Amino acid sequence: MLNDPSSEEYFLPHYHNTDFFEIIFFKKGSGKLFLNDKVINVQDNKMVFISPFQKKKWSVDASKLDFTLLVFQEDFLNEFFADKLFTYRLSYFYQIQYPVYLNSSREQILSFCNILQEIKAELISANLNNAHIIRSLIYYLL
Repeated sequence: MLNDPSSEEYFLPHYHNTDFFEIIFFKKGSGKLFLNDKVINVQDNKMVFISPFQKKKWSVDASKLDFTLLVFQEDFLNEFFADKLFTYRLSYFYQIQYPVYLNSSREQILSFCNILQEIKAELISANLNNAHIIRSLIYYLL
């Protein structure tokens, strides 16, 4: 999980892809995300879901964004869940029929970001069971 990476690290202005899932929780935002053959407007209180290996580029002013980013590998979830097709069954990953974003309220975004803070706290702690807690929190979030 990353929190507020710099534009050089994340908001690349040229096409690229990654090998992990990404969920961006925009508290404040403006600009555009070019994702495969679609254009997604970045705006306040929006969540954007990006599947691995999707072609993307950004046209945003990162200094004007307030967001939290969750990244994870599918294998991390599959170690815990009996349903190995869990991420395929979600309507916001691995599909092109439905939008890969959700507009939300400020309160909902802040609630999701609180869960992300719990995940971050677990990542920082030295607890041996924190991987299970992190998976549970991601499952709850999804």
